[in-house]
Amino acid sequence: MAAGAAASMAQSNVYSLNVVGYVNVTVKPGFNIIANPLDNGSGNLLQDLIATTADSSTVYTFGGSSYASANYIDGVGWDSNPVLAPGTGFWFQNGSTANTNITFVGTVVQGTTTNSLRAGFTLVGSVAPVAKQLGYSIADGDNTTTTWHFPAADSDTVYTYANGAYASANYIGGVGWDDATGYGPTIAVAQGFFIQKAAPAQWVETFVVQ
Repeated sequence: MAAGAAASMAQSNVYSLNVVGYVNVTVKPGFNIIANPLDNGSGNLLQDLIATTADSSTVYTFGGSSYASANYIDGVGWDSNPVLAPGTGFWFQNGSTANTNITFVGTVVQGTTTNSLRAGFTLVGSVAPVAKQLGYSIADGDNTTTTWHFPAADSDTVYTYANGAYASANYIGGVGWDDATGYGPTIAVAQGFFIQKAAPAQWVETFVVQ
């Protein structure tokens, strides 16, 4: 991510820092799971986030039991215009036979954020544009500064997707994720993934640009 910072000071001598910039994402031909990593400041509508792309590309948003689609027609635009808030994961089916670049432009979301996870499957991504391992809730053990505090519960399963195949990681309560590190997969900037949970939960993080 490339970013520029703009600071303003109120009469109370409290500074606010808005970090704006862009994130480039390369999508391969066919299916990719990505997520919006920035707040574009005007509703985060698909048409504003991805104004142009390859003809016949399709975005699929997941509502928990079914998908809604938006199709891109060259010279016309998208035939529907869903909201893709920061941290929203979605399928992007690239209509090109070559790798395509998508550039997200907006503001880094800072402070305390909440991403709601439903019972069953949720298609999600990190609200903050930072690559970290998922980690798990502070109450369930030690995390590191390089992990998120994901609200993992016993028997949760995370599914990441790349190169036409899924990879999964399972959470064992009181132990950790069943990968080599125990902290779960690393979620890249603008990467989407599925989480399967038995009960709904809130993914709460506090992030501030240093």
